Amino acid sequence: MTVTAIIGVLVSVAMPSYQRYRP
Repeated sequence: MTVTAIIGVLVSVAMPSYQRYRP
């Protein structure tokens, strides 16, 4: 995986979690 792909996965996982804890 490229760095961009890794960042994309981290963002797509982190964003829903961030919105869940801070609606």
